[in-house]
Amino acid sequence: MPKYYEDPYLKELEVRVVSRRGDYLKFDDTIFYPGGGGQPHDTGYFKGENFLAEIIDVKKDEDGIWHMIRKLNGEPEDKGKIYIDWERRYYLMKSHTGEHILYRSLEKLYPVRFVKVEFNVPESVIFIDGRLSIDDIEKAEEMANSIVSSNIPVTVEVKALEDSGDIRIRRDRIREGEIRVVRIGDFDSSACAGVHVKNTGEIGRIHVKKIKYSRENEIFFVVGDEALKEIEISKNAYRRISHLLNDFSNVYEKIVKMKTELDKLRDDYYKITEGMFRFENYTVNGINVYFTKEEIGDIKGIEKRAYSISEREKCVIIIARRSLKRIEIINSTDIDIRLNEFINEMGLKGGGKKNFLINVQEDIFDSVYAELISRIEKILRESPR
Repeated sequence: MPKYYEDPYLKELEVRVVSRRGDYLKFDDTIFYPGGGGQPHDTGYFKGENFLAEIIDVKKDEDGIWHMIRKLNGEPEDKGKIYIDWERRYYLMKSHTGEHILYRSLEKLYPVRFVKVEFNVPESVIFIDGRLSIDDIEKAEEMANSIVSSNIPVTVEVKALEDSGDIRIRRDRIREGEIRVVRIGDFDSSACAGVHVKNTGEIGRIHVKKIKYSRENEIFFVVGDEALKEIEISKNAYRRISHLLNDFSNVYEKIVKMKTELDKLRDDYYKITEGMFRFENYTVNGINVYFTKEEIGDIKGIEKRAYSISEREKCVIIIARRSLKRIEIINSTDIDIRLNEFINEMGLKGGGKKNFLINVQEDIFDSVYAELISRIEKILRESPR
């Protein structure tokens, strides 16, 4: 068993180099976690009497655990000490145990399905399948923090897969052999390869920063001192908003009302500017080319109209806006205009597959626009009708 499992609180260890692969070293033992289960690998240093090297990557393969070094001083020798970036590691340990607690709280309260997790410092994110409201998240967060404050022991054991019982496990990834089980009292049991704290009280606090609703809903959270900082930031923001509204009551409802009114004003603005805006157009090889370099009109409204046109007819639409330093090309589905080569030739940033967005600095905007039009016309002339 590697030392990072045997004692995850070890911060330094005397080691001997047993193998080398270029910049990668294999030691006789290690306290460096190689990553897995969403938890990143450790970083730190390898130090001896006559050398110092930074450990910037750790990987595990069938031959063992390898540490990528970046030499800072001298040439790494065969013996020395390895030192973990403990502040980073300990935060990740707290985050990983915190994630087990937060997800289990969600699972106990609502019909959700775990997709994956990504740990970072300071912010980590849980991806779940299942729609949750702000109120739902707050209830789960409250349950999670009650587990944190209860100072529940966190234990680890190795079991045969067939004895997993009600343990939370990704059976699509683990089909045979032994599993490492992380238990948080009677609250949660989960198969996990990560490195965890010994007691939930070490986490201090779990705080959900935000929720991003997408195909897989993303719950961003922080722990410990970072959680306390975020809570204080939220309180200050609440006080400032309340001051602007001259009222501490129903702040959320008032902001929702203001957002609704703003969305309506934006829609009205779209309709007004839509009446003022017109694409210019001409034909190349029987294909309509629409273009605009006008600065009036909301860009989202213009894009919406462009997509509407591209769905109705065979065309290419160029939206150039100098103030935004960008040129957008929208094609109908039956036209294949490949512009990645043009973007590379011109040394520009941007890209796309069917439609393209190109970032263009103001001082070369006109020349790039002219060259782009010329390239598109050439492609259209050479395309079969």
